[in-house]
Amino acid sequence: MTWTATSRLLATTVAAAGLLSLVACAVPLGPSYTVEQQQLEVRYVATSQPHLGVRASYRLINTGNQALSSLEVTLPAEKAYGRQNLRVLLDNQELAPQVVSEPQKDTFRISFDAAWPRRARHAIEIAYDLTAGVESDPRIVMGRDAFLLCSGSWYPLFLPLKGIFAKGGERPDPTQISIWVPQGFVTLSSGRAAGTHRRNGEFEYRFRLSKQDFDPFVVAGRYHEQKVRTPNVTVIFWTFQPAPAEQTQRAGARIAAAVRTYETTFGPIGKGRPTVWVVEVSQMRKKVSWEIGQQAAFSLPNVALLNSVDFTPAGLSEGTITLAELELAATWFGNTLRGQPQSPLPLMASLVEYAATLAGEARGESVEPRERAVSLLRRFEDAGKRVEEKPTASDVESWREQMNLAKAELFLLALEAQCGKEKLRRALAWMVRSLRGKPVDYEDLRSALEAETRQNLSELFRVWLNHPGIPGDFRARYEEKNEPTK
Repeated sequence: MTWTATSRLLATTVAAAGLLSLVACAVPLGPSYTVEQQQLEVRYVATSQPHLGVRASYRLINTGNQALSSLEVTLPAEKAYGRQNLRVLLDNQELAPQVVSEPQKDTFRISFDAAWPRRARHAIEIAYDLTAGVESDPRIVMGRDAFLLCSGSWYPLFLPLKGIFAKGGERPDPTQISIWVPQGFVTLSSGRAAGTHRRNGEFEYRFRLSKQDFDPFVVAGRYHEQKVRTPNVTVIFWTFQPAPAEQTQRAGARIAAAVRTYETTFGPIGKGRPTVWVVEVSQMRKKVSWEIGQQAAFSLPNVALLNSVDFTPAGLSEGTITLAELELAATWFGNTLRGQPQSPLPLMASLVEYAATLAGEARGESVEPRERAVSLLRRFEDAGKRVEEKPTASDVESWREQMNLAKAELFLLALEAQCGKEKLRRALAWMVRSLRGKPVDYEDLRSALEAETRQNLSELFRVWLNHPGIPGDFRARYEEKNEPTK
């Protein structure tokens, strides 16, 4: 080896060692901070107009390569959540945060009197009250007997800093949640239950969230609890009035079977035998039916939230059980996998319907692909006719959503026909396993399917996603022996 080659090899080795040293020492390349501790506390205040007191406490450290002058944090929007009585403490000193977003008033800047130096720490406490009014966000539901706070919307979220290598705002491991409720309430949140405590007639329910757990949510109320245990899944019903035991047992067995189908087809979400909840919630403005594709923004992992109107006087109807199965499918498609809001078709909503269809097949309620395709084509075209009738703007949007969901479900049938059922399901299982917690779209589905089938599917995806209507060859295939539905 020549001297030049030797020197180059040595230089390369030294450079690589230097790079490894930088990585090992975690030298910051840009502005950054770390949330070392996070404690969330929710207190239900039972008055003639109930409200929630929220207090969030943080310890943060500047882990970047420069001093910082401020941080930004998002809060529940003032009008949508009835947020009031905002109070911010920086190192136990009250300050007035600056609003940086209008008109929602949901993003604030916390400025430091003196620059926040590297490796220094700050303690921040943010407190406010939440109420649920007529125009409130559907992700908050509140009444005298129960309340609901959906994931990622009700608590402060510190934003990442700006810059190429900037970091900050990630949830710490662990996060602690304390929920204070009146006696007689039961409470559920993400993470693991970490004990209860009683003080002055209130009960504190504690939860501990790891990095792997879903974002914090809260469900609490004065519920009757009925539990159905099966060999693979436990189903817990929370209702305002107890349902007939025989109906509860039957419904629980069917819901457990559906969840088992989701697990075996798309993979488990957590460790051990899963437990799921079916929860009755009154005043739920959030429930737009799955048939128009308004999905998953307000669903909770492992929880089926059902309107009181979904419960018949006799108890749990077939329709209610079906709704619960759809809601629980969103644990996989909507919570574990998250859809992109700009997606040309409602991918997550169509996958929820697809999963529920598989659960039906598993219990012997299979529908032939041709029959399902014809039904979806009719739904697509009926919705299109309603749009052409030019009803109100909100009705037009609703019917367009129906068209998009029907087309998204038809596209899944086309993918089954092209790739095979088993390969489509294996591709979806890979996405659930590998892309957990990430926003996904049709490009991710195409990549997973191409890896599974060794096919180039770009043209098939392009035709379905970039052109209006249903592709002619697909329509012809399923209309050959049926009356035209044009």
